[in-house]
Amino acid sequence: MKASPDIHQGDLILQGNNVTVIEGRFDINGSIVVEENATLILRNAVINFTQTYNYQHNMTFQNPSIGRPRLIAENTTMTSINNFQVCFYGNSSIEADKLELWYPTEAYIVFMYDSSVASISDSTIYSLHAEDSSVVEVFNSSMRYTNVFDYASLNLSLSNTNELKCYDVSNVNVLNSTITFRCTIYSYTVNGSILGLKPGFFSFWNFSLDCSVVTTVDSQVPEVIFKNTQVDRWAFFFGGSSNITIFNSSIFNLIATQSCVANVSNCQMYSVVTYQNTIFRLVNSTYTVDAIYDQSKVFAYSYLAVNVIDSTDQAVPSANVTVTFPNATLAELKLTDADGWARLTLLEKMMNASGEYPVGDYTVEAAYEIHSNSTTVNMTGNQQTILTLEDFVIPEFPSLLILPLFTMATLLAAIAYRRKRFT
Repeated sequence: MKASPDIHQGDLILQGNNVTVIEGRFDINGSIVVEENATLILRNAVINFTQTYNYQHNMTFQNPSIGRPRLIAENTTMTSINNFQVCFYGNSSIEADKLELWYPTEAYIVFMYDSSVASISDSTIYSLHAEDSSVVEVFNSSMRYTNVFDYASLNLSLSNTNELKCYDVSNVNVLNSTITFRCTIYSYTVNGSILGLKPGFFSFWNFSLDCSVVTTVDSQVPEVIFKNTQVDRWAFFFGGSSNITIFNSSIFNLIATQSCVANVSNCQMYSVVTYQNTIFRLVNSTYTVDAIYDQSKVFAYSYLAVNVIDSTDQAVPSANVTVTFPNATLAELKLTDADGWARLTLLEKMMNASGEYPVGDYTVEAAYEIHSNSTTVNMTGNQQTILTLEDFVIPEFPSLLILPLFTMATLLAAIAYRRKRFT
């Protein structure tokens, strides 16, 4: 089928063992449907769907019979002034080299369903979705959005995508590529820990291993592996009854639903989003946007550093530091270290769908033997306070050490006497 100056009116339907070749510009006011064992070859072509509204027409490969519907695209551009989709069902397939399916602000989407197969190279595609048990190979190409669902497999090499989303028990391998906006990994009913994860270049990274993911029979966990790949931002979505610990990491989005529990310490996050009955405990962590829905709760904790000194500014080790809530119940209790410091982790505020509820003023008391002092602290971020024990100078040998030192001296004297007696 050669280029025509006219617009093809109505759907173009290919069936049986039909092989149709389109070259040059082809304008169509309808959809292209390829079925059974038919093949559509686009060679040096421009396919233009003349739509008046989004998704009015599409290109669909479906209903395989005694073979498979196939698309072979070489040096081809698909375009429209409105959004459209290219969909593959059953065991249909696409082989594309130098395929342009991109528009800066609209959604031109390639959907892979069922057991369909795709081999795409040197191409530019606005959005690529692999679902069910489809298998997709992408080489030296660019996508704005890449989503992998269900049991689908994606091998992405020497390519770049703005955003990669991995769902369910999909299998994703990324080699020598770049994720320029964020990688989001969706997991359900898992226990795990994420330690020291930050954006950057990964010579090798495995989600299940590097995040210490422990699964159950009800888990849905994608298998995600990066080799020599740049990931500029991380995002995680946890569902079911997942129990997650995250420490010393930088995560763009952290989202949880159902009955998840997340304990987050010393992390940087752009946003925290919670749904249903999830509970987040954030310790010494920063975030700029939060959305809290349903019955979920977020507890924000900060560090209080307490320095206990005597009247001559000497450190008081082994002093008791007690912190109580505004209602006088115990919040935390610690002993100072050898330098007179104690660090306590205190609740700053609780947040839910109704608003924020700060704790208010804590009472902080330091005591050493009969000497004590106290103050109040409002936990708005990490705080530091100094408590001076007036009219008290820490002895050279604190009273707690006098008995052990006396016992040691007595033992040494006894040994010396015994040696002298038998010489």
